[in-house]
Amino acid sequence: MDQKKTSLIIQHPITLLTLVIILLSAWVSLSPTLSTLLIFDRQALMQGEIWRIWTGHLVHFSIRHFIYDALTLGIASFLLDKSSISSIAKFYFYLAVTISVSLFILKPNMAYYGGLSGIACGALYYGALIGIKAPQPLKVISLLIIIFIPIKIMIEVYYNSSFLPYESNHTFIPMQTSHIMACIIAILFYIKVQDLGVSRHLKKD
Repeated sequence: MDQKKTSLIIQHPITLLTLVIILLSAWVSLSPTLSTLLIFDRQALMQGEIWRIWTGHLVHFSIRHFIYDALTLGIASFLLDKSSISSIAKFYFYLAVTISVSLFILKPNMAYYGGLSGIACGALYYGALIGIKAPQPLKVISLLIIIFIPIKIMIEVYYNSSFLPYESNHTFIPMQTSHIMACIIAILFYIKVQDLGVSRHLKKD
């Protein structure tokens, strides 16, 4: 690997992490065997297949489903680009766990779940919260995202359908619970990071 490529990876590690997640998701979603092995499966989880709490988010039910999630996560990575890679890795980890556990508890009749939309939604919302302190036009874009996402979720909850168009034969049901939990985690994580920043600043002083 030449010095230019190495420098690019060092400067944009979150973009690289996002790309890896998207490529893994594409691979898993295109493989029926991997999808069956990794999808959030309630019965399998109850039998001890705990890895599905994380891996279920990599599984998608259609190409359009994957494209929506990949694009959203890609946009989020742009907003998160200046963040610490270790902080974002932890954030993704917490998102995956919280979303899966919440769905397991709050949606007892849900047998299967898949998709990066919850993680992508949380990442986009967290990125927008960070972007509030950015210069224009990123500040305005971030504020619009912060306003738009809750409105989108409320519309989906009211109509019990996705805000985005899917194929007419699409059979899965959107899980707005995952997006609600993702936004809550994004807010809590943002507050926690801000508190840590203030605490470190006070210690230095």
